[in-house]
Amino acid sequence: MSRLSFILLGLAALASPALADSPNENSSPAATGRRALLIGCTKYADIPVHPLEGPANDVVLMRTLLEGRFGFQSAQVVTLAEGREDTLRPTRANIEREFNDLAEAAQPGDQVLILMSGHGTQQPDEDPPDPDDPEPDGLDEVFLPADAQPYDKKTRTIPRAIVDDELGRWVRRIRDRGARVWIIVDSCHSGTIIRGGGDEVERRVPPDTIIPREALLMAEKRAAQTPPREATGPEPVISGDLRHIVALYAAQPEQPTIELPLPRDADDPQTYGLLTYTLNKVLTQAGSRLTYRELAEKIQAEYVQSGRGTPTPLLEGADGDREVLGLAVWPGRSRISLAIKEGEWQLNAGELQGLTVGSILRVFPPAGAVNADKPLGHVRVKKLSGLQAGVEPCEYGDLPAPVKLPAGARCELAYLDCSLHKLRVASDIQSKETQQLAASTLRRLAEKDSLLESAELKNADWVLRESQAQLYLEPRSGLDGNDPTLAPRFGPVDANLGPWLDEHLHRIARGQSLLRLARTTPSDRPAGGELDLAVELLRLRDKNDKEGEPVAWQRQGITFQPGEILACRLKNKGTAPVDATLLFVDAGFGIKAVFPRRGAPTENRIFPGESVLAFRAKVTAKTVGLEHLVLIAVPGKGTTVEFGALEQPALELSRGDQAAGRGLDSPLGRLLQASLYGSGASRGDVRPMPDGKQPVQSSREGAGATRGLHIEDFDEQSLALFSWRVVDKQPPADHPAVKQP
Repeated sequence: MSRLSFILLGLAALASPALADSPNENSSPAATGRRALLIGCTKYADIPVHPLEGPANDVVLMRTLLEGRFGFQSAQVVTLAEGREDTLRPTRANIEREFNDLAEAAQPGDQVLILMSGHGTQQPDEDPPDPDDPEPDGLDEVFLPADAQPYDKKTRTIPRAIVDDELGRWVRRIRDRGARVWIIVDSCHSGTIIRGGGDEVERRVPPDTIIPREALLMAEKRAAQTPPREATGPEPVISGDLRHIVALYAAQPEQPTIELPLPRDADDPQTYGLLTYTLNKVLTQAGSRLTYRELAEKIQAEYVQSGRGTPTPLLEGADGDREVLGLAVWPGRSRISLAIKEGEWQLNAGELQGLTVGSILRVFPPAGAVNADKPLGHVRVKKLSGLQAGVEPCEYGDLPAPVKLPAGARCELAYLDCSLHKLRVASDIQSKETQQLAASTLRRLAEKDSLLESAELKNADWVLRESQAQLYLEPRSGLDGNDPTLAPRFGPVDANLGPWLDEHLHRIARGQSLLRLARTTPSDRPAGGELDLAVELLRLRDKNDKEGEPVAWQRQGITFQPGEILACRLKNKGTAPVDATLLFVDAGFGIKAVFPRRGAPTENRIFPGESVLAFRAKVTAKTVGLEHLVLIAVPGKGTTVEFGALEQPALELSRGDQAAGRGLDSPLGRLLQASLYGSGASRGDVRPMPDGKQPVQSSREGAGATRGLHIEDFDEQSLALFSWRVVDKQPPADHPAVKQP
């Protein structure tokens, strides 16, 4: 059996999240005091670092979330950013003042949120080092306020920088008043990282940019002479007692933190920190309560579904299983409304709320109007930004396109467009002759295939790059040379460039399409309905262990090493039978059906109250890296249904049994075919399935029938994504090339 392993991601969509541990946490948002400090540093006048754009947008986005979703009052949110009066600029003195004010004002039970968005770097640890808190590398992590000064050789510090130790003291002062503190740091705080590609900008200043090299070498030497403490795991960034504190960082120490224009396909995207934007997206779309641990899991799931292998959020603190800001489920009408702006219809919702271009919303009169629950018609999304969408009236179902609509009308999703996302590929090669050959080959492949698109380097998902006179395929964001598990590289390319690229690009495109579709459910499904399938990842002690220990997200995510035994348990907590399929996506984007087993097509029907150990495997060192499991669940009615025909081994081979394709003759099955094989992407453009069969066409009329799902179809399906990283202590010597399995 091949090595399969996985981190539980998106669990809240299928199982009830953990509840808070005190009575106050289950109250409504208004039951406790709420305070927030939002810090966005973009300009650094006195040190030689490049300015940032994203932090100014991050603080606006976060304020919108806190006031609109979590019930914060405007007076409870303090923002420090450029373009404001001197007392509200993100300087060292202003930041320290606001931390002190929070500590003075905090009351027992208060919820306090702090966002720190900007540049991070390192400076030499104090001399002599604190014996209770030595830095293993001799360097302290620091956050750079807007008025940070050039390095001072006498004090061996960056004047006015905020050092990790004092940040910890500031946060604990607030906590000691009885408040619960959530701090979000959207900046790099340590580690060696490489630059991404295109328009991605790092939020880390390499220490030797502003600190003399000899000072860094001296700090390293002092650290080597300091007796190490007993190892208890990765060093926390905020050290000390973390009770009632949750710290969420943008990335692991060895990974980059970036800002980039988002949404990527918007006509006029704005620059945001990747963590801040994704966090807002997850919390905006959440249909049920999330814990901080589940939030971190969902953020990484969003990265994976957008084609990113990194970063992995870093979560610290003892309250990871507490509910985010005490959020309670909000019943009531849709919060999406219609307005006219600059002569065009617009919605007060966008990509952050889960909308896509082509999606259709049902329009109702404003709340309180006569016949408020009778639909007036429908509108289709024609353009999209993070928080807004431009729409136009359209015909849908039995209703014609409306001629007139009232401002303030309420809207709810009727059809989610999941159109084919083409894999955008570019070449970045120094040799002019090789570059021309590669570019022309990519254009030729894209012209004949609906899954691929030739793109400029800044817009690409994957890039054909040259290394030591060899060509490799790698993600546009690049590889991290310090960690061979972070990003794959395929290659080297053999002499037949065209066929090699055709095979590998299609494999990547199908794998990423499957991962992206795992989030088609527009909101978390409430517990107790027909489709309530609990999923549990287990670590088994040995081959005879049938129970195992549940595995939860840790501060570095969940990693496994060769020799460990993993298992996945499915339990039907709903009211009706469920047919479940598990598809494994390996580090090379192969797709393998692992449940139900080949030749046992009926074992995947799980009845109410039934628990099934659906999968178990031993981790090996054959490959290392980020891999995934996709769960597809549908109501169990009539003949059992599974989706094994979507299997994609190293070569496109047929699964060879009829039962594997039964799920394809359904709205979800047609959508999966369209996304993985290009069928239905446009009229007359149909790619054959791997076994040569023609895809089943939709019985629904109208364009886009296989591009998305009607909302009533969501009651008939549920998808979830699980991701994991296997780390070998001794990675393959030929990394970063990922060999074909």
